[in-house]
Amino acid sequence: MEGSHADSKNLNENADMMLKELEHGSGYINNDALIMSQKFKSEIVDSVDLETISAYVWMNAENQMVYSPELIALGSGYYKSHPINCDTLLKERNCVKNYASETSMNHQISQAHCIDKSIEIMAYDLYNDYDGSYCMELAQTSMRFEEYVTDGKAHLGVLQGNTVNDKGTTRKDPVMEVDQNYQGTFHIETDMMLEWPVESLSKSTDWLSCCYGGLETVIPADYYPWNIGIEACQ
Repeated sequence: MEGSHADSKNLNENADMMLKELEHGSGYINNDALIMSQKFKSEIVDSVDLETISAYVWMNAENQMVYSPELIALGSGYYKSHPINCDTLLKERNCVKNYASETSMNHQISQAHCIDKSIEIMAYDLYNDYDGSYCMELAQTSMRFEEYVTDGKAHLGVLQGNTVNDKGTTRKDPVMEVDQNYQGTFHIETDMMLEWPVESLSKSTDWLSCCYGGLETVIPADYYPWNIGIEACQ
C-alpha cells in the first residue's frame, strides 16, 4: 500500500497529530479557547467489507493581550523592599503538525505591546479501505487567523513534506515551504489549507493462474511474501 497514510494504516492506527499553544507576558491577558479531538474506527462486513479510520484535532481561540509591566512585592522580607520587576513583552505561538501528510504550520508573535487575535486550527486524517481493492485516503491541515499587533514581531511558517518518497522529507526535501516575517504595527489575515488526497486501485491475481491462463502466466514462487513454493504448477 502506497500513499501518505501507508505506514500508519498498515498498523491500523491513525497518523500522529500535534497541536500546541503557548502564550506569556506581563500585563492583561484574556483568552477564550475551545479544543476538540476524536479518533474513530469502524468495520462493515455484512454487505461490503469496508474499514474506516479517521481522526481529527481542532481548536478555536480568541485572545486579547495588552502589555503592562508590574512590580510585585513578596512577603515582608527582602522582596518587600526589593520588588520583582515583571516586564516581559507579549508572546504567543500556535503550531499544528499532521504526520500523515508530513505537514507543519506554525505562527508566532513576539516582543509585542498589544495583540488582538482570533484563530482556528485543524488537522484531519481519513482512511477508507474497500475489501483491499480500493483505498481512499485524505490528510487535511488548516490554519485560519486574523490579528492586530502593535509594536511587535510575527513569523509564519509552513512545511509540506514529499510523502511519495521516504518519510522524514519535511526538512530535507519539502515540496512546499513558506517563511514570512513581520515587524512593527500590522494587521494580518490568513486562510491556509493543505490537502493530500490519495486513491489507489488494486487488481487481485489468482495464485493458480496456470489453471486458466497457461504456463505463460505462471507467477514465480517468490512473488508472494509467504513463498508457497509452487513454480510451474507441476
